[in-house]
Amino acid sequence: MITILIQRKQRGLIIRKFMRKSILLFLIMALIISATGCEKEKSEYQLLSTDKAEKAALEYMNSKYGEEFYILKSKKDAQYGYLPGTIQDCWIHVTVGIEDDDPVNEYTVQLHLNEDGENYDIDWDDYQVHIITPWVKSEIDKIISTIEIQDYITLDSIVSEIDAYGNGFTNDFIVQAENITIKDFFNLYKIVYHYTVLLPEKAYNDEIVKGINKLFRGYFNDDAVSITIEVITDEFYSLCENSVDINNSVSAITLSDIIYSDTIYFNE
Repeated sequence: MITILIQRKQRGLIIRKFMRKSILLFLIMALIISATGCEKEKSEYQLLSTDKAEKAALEYMNSKYGEEFYILKSKKDAQYGYLPGTIQDCWIHVTVGIEDDDPVNEYTVQLHLNEDGENYDIDWDDYQVHIITPWVKSEIDKIISTIEIQDYITLDSIVSEIDAYGNGFTNDFIVQAENITIKDFFNLYKIVYHYTVLLPEKAYNDEIVKGINKLFRGYFNDDAVSITIEVITDEFYSLCENSVDINNSVSAITLSDIIYSDTIYFNE
């Protein structure tokens, strides 16, 4: 019996040692693979040329939008890895303006180096953000106005494409907003968007949340689109309402100012 117990204990020790070695080997292999990939990205980062990227960005923007753009600035950027000095991904941001535009609006184009190591591929640009976002907010403001709410302020984030990681729109995306309805827009395209309804305490009741939820179910059908209903103190609401820069005032809201907050997602 003692011999059997000793043998079992020895087998257990051998198994545990084997498992530890296997886990250690797996971690070493993972680090090697990760470091190899990061070294490749590091080499690619060194190959990035802002001059070539600027030329590619100008050609792309002029051709796509029919405007005369010019370069304002450009910058190489990267996502760094877990290991010191390693890079997981890298790109160039080119900022452009439009000739004779007053005041000057800045538009960003993100580019990646092509596999050939010479040319540049467009990831996204944010030119259409400046056109589509005001249109979307205006249309949603019209919808929200059909609900009986005594006082409210509406705010929104930028409208962007999911594939552009919430920064703008991919190179093959283009929409003529005047030719489609707001419902068609959100049903046809994969869009990231957040809309906020700010209410004073005196204007809030449970039916408002139910009404907004029900009203917009027919327009949105994705978790990437959401509406937040935020109720703040009457005093702070008055400050926001009378503010010259509403976004700065709202950004100053603290937890003590918020009485109620709920975000509605529209996934089916």
